[in-house]
Amino acid sequence: MSTELELPNWSDELTRVPLLSDREKQAFLLLGAGHSNCAIASRMEVTERTVKAHVAQVMAKLGVESRLQAGLVAHSYWLMDAHQPRMDKGSIHNAWCPD
Repeated sequence: MSTELELPNWSDELTRVPLLSDREKQAFLLLGAGHSNCAIASRMEVTERTVKAHVAQVMAKLGVESRLQAGLVAHSYWLMDAHQPRMDKGSIHNAWCPD
């Protein structure tokens, strides 16, 4: 009996990334970098409620069940995309966010 852990393959979800709007993709990438809704809202200059709506749309379009899965897909996308702009976590901090 094998006890090897099989790692998830996000290839199906990664093919759906082009379905995201520009704003959804921005939230998706920030999510993949590990940012909270508060930090994403600050960076995108929108409310946290808007970020939650973007994240819900991202999850639906990618076909994932959780924010964590969406973040893992985003992280995979971020690692694979040579044209990805660098997002420095420190540059997104906001005094109102408990990051």
